Order: sequence, then C-alpha cells, then structure tokens
Amino acid sequence: MPEVRGAVVAALAEVLARYAEPYDAQRPKVNFDETSRQLIADRPPPLPASPHHPQRADHEYERQGTRKLLIFCEPQAGWRHGVIFRKEDTQI
Repeated sequence: MPEVRGAVVAALAEVLARYAEPYDAQRPKVNFDETSRQLIADRPPPLPASPHHPQRADHEYERQGTRKLLIFCEPQAGWRHGVIFRKEDTQI
C-alpha cells in the first residue's frame, strides 16, 4: 500500500472543511461523477419456476452495447441531474 504523504492529508482536510461550511448560493458545491455500464440481455429466456424447481437461467447473454452515466449534484441545495449517453452519442 502506498504511503500517504502530508500534502495529500492537507488537501483532503481542505476539501472536508469546504464541505462542512454552511450553504452559500454564491459559492455552490457542485459534484460530478461518471461511469460506464455494459448492457446485456438474457439468451435464451429463463425457464419459469415450477412447484419442484426454482426459476432456472443459463449464463449465456447477448451484449447490447454500453452506456455512459453522468451525474451532477449539489447536495446542500437538494439538486441533482443525471444524463445517460449511448456510445454513439459521445465524442469522447
């Protein structure tokens, strides 16, 4: 595990102190995060449950592409906004 240096700890303390400040509309604290997810579909469809067996599903799947998820939020104002992009929609 890498050693945590004093500069990293000081920067983290500064960020935490900023988020502990009361809400100020002139200085909003907007956060942003992104991730991507693979979309898959079952193939073949699962067999339904019966009185003697639970639902049974094969591990085979069909890839349906990927999506990039973006979220922006301002927790102290109670505001959030999410966007989902198909790979074809983005110029990344």
